[in-house]
Amino acid sequence: MNRLSPMLTDQPALRDQLYIALDVLRSLPSTALNAVSEQLMAGVARILEKDSTVVKSQTEWGLIIALFRATVSHPEASKVTLTIVQKMAQGGGDGPGLSIDSYAGVVALLDEFATAAGAAAAGRQQRRRSGGPSPTL
Repeated sequence: MNRLSPMLTDQPALRDQLYIALDVLRSLPSTALNAVSEQLMAGVARILEKDSTVVKSQTEWGLIIALFRATVSHPEASKVTLTIVQKMAQGGGDGPGLSIDSYAGVVALLDEFATAAGAAAAGRQQRRRSGGPSPTL
């Protein structure tokens, strides 16, 4: 994805192919998606930073947000995703800001991050109470 991203944004005719590819990647089995999710999210971040207008519709944002949501459970990929969302919320920098087309999806994504963080914290607390080993993150 990192090698393809400059070519994809430089050739508008390839935009549709980009979204088809992202949808296919999002629908990979979780084990396969986890194997490539860090590199995939780095590529998506690079595309969004290079050309913030590459995502133009609610449908396209839906595909991007679905991919973000599919990688929430992967520690490294979720860091990249959260960085992208932070940049979107701040606006004015590299990458797209929030728009009417992305707002609902971003809020749902942040809710998913909060839920995952709450579940992880509850699991750590449960392990502490039971005296089991605490995994490092």
